[in-house]
Amino acid sequence: MTNDVGLKFTCSRLKTHHSQLKAQDSKLKAQNSKLKTQGSKLKAQDSKLKTQTEAQPQYSFAPVGRWLAR
Repeated sequence: MTNDVGLKFTCSRLKTHHSQLKAQDSKLKAQNSKLKTQGSKLKAQDSKLKTQTEAQPQYSFAPVGRWLAR
């Protein structure tokens, strides 16, 4: 009889722990989704900045260096 009580208690604790883990899992999945969205936004921003940088004219300071070396 006492063994049944112990098993019921253990089963109850395991069910509680399981539901806590499920809740934690849901929170982590939401956080992961949020971070993936943030990562996508940062990649898009990085791509935009690279495009802007490539579109700017490239200046060369070599002629100035040669003039100063005279």
